[in-house]
Amino acid sequence: MDDRDPPGRPKPPSERSPMPPSSTDAEIDDKVAADRKSVLSMADDLRSSLRRDQRRREQAEEEAKPSRR
Repeated sequence: MDDRDPPGRPKPPSERSPMPPSSTDAEIDDKVAADRKSVLSMADDLRSSLRRDQRRREQAEEEAKPSRR
């Protein structure tokens, strides 16, 4: 019979890697605020890019239309 630990069994505390220090609520709040700011900035960049692409598309369509005289 195999005397190794079965795969699902937790390691004893002496074999576990040390727990990272837990973050304080203030650190978590700061990270959330920074992430939110970053996401909002990316959203603004995307909106600007979409508006610019839309203007270019409309301009190209206008130039492609035959002029009526």
